[in-house]
Amino acid sequence: MFGCFGGLLGVILGIVALRQIARTGEKGRGFAVGGIVMSCLWLVFIAAGLALEGTSVLSPDSASGSNGTSRTEAEGVDVKKIKVGDCINDDKGVPNAADGEQAMVKRVEIVPCDGPHDGEALAAFQVPGSVKPDERQLFALVSDGCKERMLSRLRRDPAAGSLDMLSYYPSADSWRRGDRDVVCLAVAAGEGTKLTRPIRP
Repeated sequence: MFGCFGGLLGVILGIVALRQIARTGEKGRGFAVGGIVMSCLWLVFIAAGLALEGTSVLSPDSASGSNGTSRTEAEGVDVKKIKVGDCINDDKGVPNAADGEQAMVKRVEIVPCDGPHDGEALAAFQVPGSVKPDERQLFALVSDGCKERMLSRLRRDPAAGSLDMLSYYPSADSWRRGDRDVVCLAVAAGEGTKLTRPIRP
């Protein structure tokens, strides 16, 4: 936020300097214009950073583990507010685990678990360390962590054969802001299929 004020101040001071140079004929017009341009670029970078704040990656934890397309969400509840036991809907549907699709997700809708929903949060944990692993290593850590915490419960469910796992984990931008949170979701394995009840404890 203070960086935003600094950028605005730089633009204002640059304009004042240009007016003074035009009035007095002093040198320094190039520096003043350069300062205004740099301040404007700084404001653009700050705006882009605020737009990406809180973004997490929704990724399939199926055996394929391949990378796919991305998309963004703009409405609902911040993904960082999802708690174990919450059921969620994504108005575009969760990625298809069979296709190995990934999605950049910021917000989801929390809904009752006894109605149609895209996924149920069954586990949560944090990725250790301060240095972000590369995407393949991070995916493996997240996938293994979710399987370790979820697999036995999924196997106890009567519909185990029609269930799959997905996970929210930090994007590169949210990692730089200190995000280490992972949320593990149970989802229906069939594309476009929703869950209609809670997963058996």
